[in-house]
Amino acid sequence: MVLFENKGRSMQKLERQYQEQYREKQFYSNFIPNAISKGVKLHDEINNPLSSAAACLNVLGYLNINPERIIPFFNFFGLNIDNLISFPKGVNIGGEIYDDEGPIIFEWIGPKKSLLNEKGGSRGQNRTSIDAFLLAEINGKISQLLIEWKFTESYNKENDFNKFGGLRGVERLKRYAPVLAKQRNNSFPFNFKNEGSFGLNDFSYEPLYQLFRMTILAKKNDPL
Repeated sequence: MVLFENKGRSMQKLERQYQEQYREKQFYSNFIPNAISKGVKLHDEINNPLSSAAACLNVLGYLNINPERIIPFFNFFGLNIDNLISFPKGVNIGGEIYDDEGPIIFEWIGPKKSLLNEKGGSRGQNRTSIDAFLLAEINGKISQLLIEWKFTESYNKENDFNKFGGLRGVERLKRYAPVLAKQRNNSFPFNFKNEGSFGLNDFSYEPLYQLFRMTILAKKNDPL
């Protein structure tokens, strides 16, 4: 984490000792955690000064308080949002009640019963949970925006490199492959050929594995 000082002065590294003063003070406003449904399990490291979850909540939570800034923020990244669609508080989506405040929803899972054959779990815990989710109109079409937020992550452990390997990998293949198979003739979300070349195992590195699950969840949640 680096702080750039003004007036041409040297760059100062923010060491862990400096960062630790913000432990337990992660949110600039109490609105941010209070606006999230009590049914959400926030990350265990939410109070860590290096927490990606806290960074996501602070930035996008600020936008929830100031919704007029949501479109300019996302359009800066080239999304070309025409209109923001308000998320109805208390809506029941397949048995999951979203009683959050604001148009941006944190730890989105879709309906209560997993669309990805995941057993049990809940928002933010043992389920594919989207860091932030919102609905918008883009080029005349209602679109889902699914956001994965990274801050200081690194993926260099042995089990980060092959999520479809080993005994757990067998279970993951059993879980997700049938979801993809049902989409084979209906706007398949990836550029797979019938055989060979690019395939499911190419998503076995942890960051790609996360994006893979987000993609098929978005596809399953799309009614069109």
